[in-house]
Amino acid sequence: RVGCVANLRPVKNVDGLIRAARLVLDRVPRVTFTVAGDGDQRPELERLRVSLGLGDRFRLLGSVADVPGFLGSVDVVASPSHSEGMSNAVLEAMAAGRAVVGTAVGATPTLLGECGVIVPPGDEAALADAVVRLLLDPVRVAALGAATRARAEAHYGRAAAVRRFEAFY
Repeated sequence: RVGCVANLRPVKNVDGLIRAARLVLDRVPRVTFTVAGDGDQRPELERLRVSLGLGDRFRLLGSVADVPGFLGSVDVVASPSHSEGMSNAVLEAMAAGRAVVGTAVGATPTLLGECGVIVPPGDEAALADAVVRLLLDPVRVAALGAATRARAEAHYGRAAAVRRFEAFY
């Protein structure tokens, strides 16, 4: 199961994730993709999903109140954005202990460090390849998930924030 938390806007590149999903499904037919989030682009994304014949293998859930619960229901999180600052969605995926495939934009490479898989923005084939590699290697998925959670706690958790404030003052 592959998940994504994103507003449905062009900058989040959910359309690129839908096209990458078609490539993934050709190699891993049992995978499902689920996007938590809503926005103006939803009708366009639904049309693309249908036109690519993804059926129930790719679902747009709309707004999700329980993001940690959603993240707990997926194995891999994709963050296919064209642009980001410091992505809350990536931080939430890390805190949930999920393996993350993110694009080399904004702070995503810094957030993930060596604990995630980084692909070029807009490269649907690279995104699909990274997702397939993870789906075919559950041991690596588990290891990356544990590493992202540990990294989130060590660098971005409450104790880390307190240490930074203490050092500042």
